Amino acid sequence: MRPRTRNAALVAAGLLLAAAWAFEAGWLRPPPDLRPTPEALALGRRVLAARCLHCHAAIPLAPRVRGWSAERAYDA
Repeated sequence: MRPRTRNAALVAAGLLLAAAWAFEAGWLRPPPDLRPTPEALALGRRVLAARCLHCHAAIPLAPRVRGWSAERAYDA
């Protein structure tokens, strides 16, 4: 295989792997429906407990997130 062809194939493979990783990470998916349903609130509480409270347990979050839209909270 010629070096130029090999390099192009490696770049294409890398881009494909990066796209697959980004999709799995949720970066390429459309945002979920952000209405405050009981299920969505329960999921949000689980995410907060699993990903946020280990650092923010001593810092009250309510004053910091007051006034945030559902979209802003989802992005955070």
